[in-house]
Amino acid sequence: MYTNCIVPEGGYPTQDNYLRVLTKPRKEGGKLKMLHRIEWEKVHGPIPEGFEVDHKCKNRQCQNVNHLQLLRKSSHKTKDNSERYLEKTLSILKWIKENPGNKPKEVAKLLGVKRSLIERYARTYPEIRKYLDMR
Repeated sequence: MYTNCIVPEGGYPTQDNYLRVLTKPRKEGGKLKMLHRIEWEKVHGPIPEGFEVDHKCKNRQCQNVNHLQLLRKSSHKTKDNSERYLEKTLSILKWIKENPGNKPKEVAKLLGVKRSLIERYARTYPEIRKYLDMR
């Protein structure tokens, strides 16, 4: 369990909740860059080709370099996606179970996901179908 996450105010959160900041003002050609990458590079230098910075604490807005590690892109994607999608899937399935009677389209709109995802969950997890209005 990690404590002492450093989460700054400001920045531009991505869809996946990472923080980005401008490298310099836009008028001067500034570009958005992931803040955790900037913080890593301040302490450890450039990120080698083929590597990515991973949040060991699972808090994507955390900038505490003690909570960051380098992973090969391939292992980072595998680790990150399996954990991210499991957590997301479980939270959606729990919501459906706690809020029965909705159509997949309604669930998708309420949760901000695509209807096809809810329909795929209904096919993949047949026990969840009884909580959805599939008419």
